[in-house]
Amino acid sequence: MKQQQYQRPTMAPQNSSRDTIGYIHIGKTGGSTISNLLRNGCNSFSSSSSSGNTPCHPNIPNETIISKLVEYYYHVPDFWRLPTSNHQTYIISIRDPYDRTISSLLYHHPDNVKYYDIKETKKQKYYGPIVYHKCFPTLEIFSSLLTIPTTTETETNCNYPYPPSYMEIGNCTEFACAAIHGKIRFFVHLFFNYRNILYTKIPTTTSTKSSTTTNLAKDQQQRQIYVIRQEYLENDWSIINKIFEEKESKSESESVGGGIVNSNIPTTITRTTAITATAITATTSFRNISGIKLPVTRDISLEGRNKLCIALKTEYIAYFELLQKALNINDNDMKKSIQIAASNCPILKF
Repeated sequence: MKQQQYQRPTMAPQNSSRDTIGYIHIGKTGGSTISNLLRNGCNSFSSSSSSGNTPCHPNIPNETIISKLVEYYYHVPDFWRLPTSNHQTYIISIRDPYDRTISSLLYHHPDNVKYYDIKETKKQKYYGPIVYHKCFPTLEIFSSLLTIPTTTETETNCNYPYPPSYMEIGNCTEFACAAIHGKIRFFVHLFFNYRNILYTKIPTTTSTKSSTTTNLAKDQQQRQIYVIRQEYLENDWSIINKIFEEKESKSESESVGGGIVNSNIPTTITRTTAITATAITATTSFRNISGIKLPVTRDISLEGRNKLCIALKTEYIAYFELLQKALNINDNDMKKSIQIAASNCPILKF
């Protein structure tokens, strides 16, 4: 009986996906760990993806309600699908912008690549050594190329008049500015940043083909957003699962078919989510490089840190906007995330 229940995703048809969840994996936020806990946790380029009838992770032990409700997994290959998606609810993996940016820069550095379990594209293999060795051999040199904007400039004002797919590295200063502000597709995790996802990818309201006045208010609803912070991944994952477990119980007790019912944030974690917490710990091992000394490190001077932080000011704005929208984040959670940001970027005021 258990084998049978895992044979197909328990998800609504595409035209009814408003009642399901879309999981958005923003790069370098611990999203790969979460994806391994989702039956539909693969992108459309995977050999077994969530776009078909067979889940890519069909036999998850102690499967959670979130795994059952997530209809589609959105990562780099599928971000373009987000604007036309119609989920009522999105769960987004996030991380402090400073840490996420540094992780991204070091992750794709050609001198560090062999220490990570990643497959480089032909473009990455060709341009990586050229770009990094010429312009960004270290994090300190990258930050030194960033200029502090004048009072008449914005943080994202770069003299880089090229399309995102174009690579012009004649001027390393302008190239660094364009990279940090998500203007170059080659730096994939910097390109798909919080501003990109929040302001251009996630639709603001759900909609259906119904055009009747009676259903208009119901069909035009604000999206519900939940976030999983990498810094508190286990706790956020457990809390969100608890929220949806309570919603399901309330829905069943009130005999409400489909949809998602509002619920208060729980203060306790059930056995189901506690078991899943153990699974989270287990799934992090495949990219765990703790204890390994990378050739290119996080070392950076105070001046370099400050320049990088100033360049990330608009990214922090979008990051905290996501936190404010998230239904699972309370005042104490927000305070903790602000403390991390203030520790990483004391030059900025949060």
